Amino acid sequence: MSAASPRRAGRPKQAILTRDLIIDGAFELSKEAGTEGFSMKQLAKRLGVQPPALYNHVANRNEVVNAMRERIALSFQVDHFDDLPWYDALVPWAWAYRNAFAAHPQTIALLAILPLGDEEVVFLNYEVIFSALRRQGWPVSELASVVIALESFIIGSALDVLAPEDNQAPGALADRAPTMHAALEARKATAKAEGATAADVTFDVGLRLLIDGLRNRLEQFESS
Repeated sequence: MSAASPRRAGRPKQAILTRDLIIDGAFELSKEAGTEGFSMKQLAKRLGVQPPALYNHVANRNEVVNAMRERIALSFQVDHFDDLPWYDALVPWAWAYRNAFAAHPQTIALLAILPLGDEEVVFLNYEVIFSALRRQGWPVSELASVVIALESFIIGSALDVLAPEDNQAPGALADRAPTMHAALEARKATAKAEGATAADVTFDVGLRLLIDGLRNRLEQFESS
């Protein structure tokens, strides 16, 4: 009787490539490579697959980047725009928006130059905000400018989160810029007393200034 044939070894187990794994890898790649090194070839290399494997799940680089935009949009809610006055609803939305981008700052440059794709959640979020502003008195001619102005401030503030707290400190030139030095020290003291960061304090001030200005602007429209 002959000895039994040895059992053939099966294929090594590998993680099944999915769209979610591709997007996870894209965020990791963006942190390491920035915009210049962000390519489908490098993404495939990071995921341990050949580039053609990616195209079973995504069409191209633009779709990957827009899927990253969708992932970020899913991280904050806009439901409160249906229940709160627009000027109150903007506060938690703006904070969530800033924090989401601050967690993925390298994606800002990727998203800034790419038009919106067909990610439904992104458009639905915008529609909720635009509709709430329109319903509460904002003229259609102002809506886009209001939202885009707020986004410009929010995205810039997300980058400020990454900056060292003392990146504007005059240092050895403090005696030549005493008012600036005192102001920066006062901001640090305020942040410490509130258990926040200096970037948080600045964002809160800037956001409330913007909202106050927008409320004044809307009142002018309503009284004209």
